[in-house]
Amino acid sequence: MRRHALAFTTILALILTMSQPASTDAAERPNIIVVLSDDVGLSRVGCYGGAPFQTPCLDRLAATGLRFERCYSMPLCGPSRGALLAGKYPFRTGYLGNNSSTIDPQRHPTIANLLQRAGYATCAIGKLGQSAPEGDTEAPRKLGFDESMLWMGRNTPDRYWKPRYCRNGEFVQGGPEEYGPDVTHEFLVDFMQRHKDRPFFVYYSAVLAHTPFMRTPDTAPGTKDRGRFLIDMVQYLDTQMGRLVGALDDLGLRDDTIILFTSDNGPFGDPLGTIDGRPMVGVKGEVAEGGVRAPLIVNCPARVPAGRVCPDLTDFTDILPTVLELAGVSPPPDAHIDGRSIAPQVLGRPGSPREWVYAQVGKDFFLADHRFKLYGDGRFVDITDSPVAESAVRDDDEAAMQAKHRLADALSALRRGAAAEEDGAGL
Repeated sequence: MRRHALAFTTILALILTMSQPASTDAAERPNIIVVLSDDVGLSRVGCYGGAPFQTPCLDRLAATGLRFERCYSMPLCGPSRGALLAGKYPFRTGYLGNNSSTIDPQRHPTIANLLQRAGYATCAIGKLGQSAPEGDTEAPRKLGFDESMLWMGRNTPDRYWKPRYCRNGEFVQGGPEEYGPDVTHEFLVDFMQRHKDRPFFVYYSAVLAHTPFMRTPDTAPGTKDRGRFLIDMVQYLDTQMGRLVGALDDLGLRDDTIILFTSDNGPFGDPLGTIDGRPMVGVKGEVAEGGVRAPLIVNCPARVPAGRVCPDLTDFTDILPTVLELAGVSPPPDAHIDGRSIAPQVLGRPGSPREWVYAQVGKDFFLADHRFKLYGDGRFVDITDSPVAESAVRDDDEAAMQAKHRLADALSALRRGAAAEEDGAGL
């Protein structure tokens, strides 16, 4: 009996050791906040050439931190959130669309699950979205969040005024003059205040700027134009990024907190925005460049060297391994993560850049390098002018044809066995 107890103790110690961070010194482990904006895309962020939207706070984060030029999301909310949180492509998880993206953390542990096991305090605010069944109050906890303040509805306006959110497992109803994004900001500041002496991870899944397009607290009285509402919503999101930075300053956490800002897919609504005065090709829901090109801004004054623009390719599966490496946490050996960490680039080192990125919604997918893009249906285009153009490629362009073969081989190797999984998902 004593021998069995000793064996159990040894196994338990081994499991705990495997889930610990590479560095157990809490002072060296940063706080990490991943901000996932909703339907913002590339053309609504000023530092990417976006207009007519104004985003001075985000532009300042980019100027004093790092901006990635070529980050790719998935074309829709559900697949993007699955890829970001689980670090795997949609055909592996089955998170192929908004109706098939409920995350199973037993099979596909999330960033929060893994950091929680490593001693991080974890929090989610904003929108849980298609990552869990509507109204499942236990879902945030299962996905690895110690605390949460989340809108869990579907296509209803109560994410904004008169908000109905799930706070730590219980639904709370706000009043008609309460604004959901402000309520979650207050919840987050309180969480950071209470956990400022230990490392924390925040999944800041913003509800802005998804439909319905409505006034914000900063909208001019009497405004009725939906386009103006949308512009104000993006600008309010930007204001909240400034408030987040201000809260970190007030709490003395600014130098210890890494902020990553991105968007779940391309833009939706009018105005869509432009890039340096030109419209993008593709919008939310499409695998064309405008539907999948996302901003990625990383900022932390004491850890992320300032004033850099990184041309390296990255996609949403890279977020999980990046956050884990920044936290000093190793992924489980059997995790089968698709992503590649960009933590070295974030910290000012060369890293090991990707040769290609992949994106998918339903049965539509592509694989692309810096210049060329190969769709799943065989279309092959030049994306030198991404995200404003996809150009035909001549068959007599020898360099292009060589690139096509390389991408085809990589795509075939990546998706081997994927058809059976997608058929199993009912697509």
